[in-house]
Amino acid sequence: MSKKSAKNKLIHKKRSIKKGRYKVKRREKLSAKQKSEIEDLINAPRSTHYKRERFAYDEYHDLEYQRLTISEGLKKTLIEQSINEYHFTDWVRCVPYQYSDDPLSSRGSVCSIGGRFNIGEDIQDGQFTAFNALYIAEDQITALLEKFGVTKSADLEKTMEACFSKKVNTTTIHVKGVLHNVLDLDSKSALNGFVKLISGIKKSSEIHNRAKALGLESGGMINTVKGLRESLYDPEWRFNPQIYDLPANPQIFGQYAYRAGIEAILYTSVKGGKKCMAIYPKNLSEKSYIEISGPFPKTIKISKLDSTNYRETL
Repeated sequence: MSKKSAKNKLIHKKRSIKKGRYKVKRREKLSAKQKSEIEDLINAPRSTHYKRERFAYDEYHDLEYQRLTISEGLKKTLIEQSINEYHFTDWVRCVPYQYSDDPLSSRGSVCSIGGRFNIGEDIQDGQFTAFNALYIAEDQITALLEKFGVTKSADLEKTMEACFSKKVNTTTIHVKGVLHNVLDLDSKSALNGFVKLISGIKKSSEIHNRAKALGLESGGMINTVKGLRESLYDPEWRFNPQIYDLPANPQIFGQYAYRAGIEAILYTSVKGGKKCMAIYPKNLSEKSYIEISGPFPKTIKISKLDSTNYRETL
């Protein structure tokens, strides 16, 4: 992207924010911290805003170049540490009511910035390829919390009220299935090899100096499994995708898992503490499937998703 086109894009985005279109388009699950930082950027001089975006872009590519040199090793270690066969029953999928005839479709996952472990169409910017993920949860409460971005509290009734106060019609269905090459982020050894490889990645002195000049925290690099998990479970992960059109750390990780052939990432919901899965339909093997449990209307387009029909749901 040229300097001129990047600047024009930034100006357009800034005007969109001022006119309120930004909040309408991307209002989902913004934290108070993110809203505050957005306001700071809006009120800052245009040159400051541009420098911040340029820095975020250069910092990403400084690290991405180093990741690419070890990409084959990163993909290999993820496959080696994945669960060969994973059976699940009575899990839950939550979808908007208008799409209830196609509940196993993952089209919605690439809308806007995407999900935690997949990249959406809004952050392609000519260099990032969007890829689909089907998100399901261990139980109905967790599925609703994830859908509406509500964190579970000790008062379950108030938690559910917070979900239903969104006044959005939704459909929840129960699903079961079998998957292969499933990566469990909470497994003791699943991330060891990945961390060992990325621990050699360092930010350049130029990036450190520019961060200091802009008054930004340069931040340390991830070199422990604990640090990687914290990054993957970061509740503020949406900031870079929403502001700078750059993928967040969990989305970058998801991209490597997707390219490695991982069928699903198993992780703990930061909203409810139960398990969730991000399933990559394109990676389903011949023996893998996800299907609706129990009776369902005849209008359902696909009740069992597998390697033969996944294209119809993308």
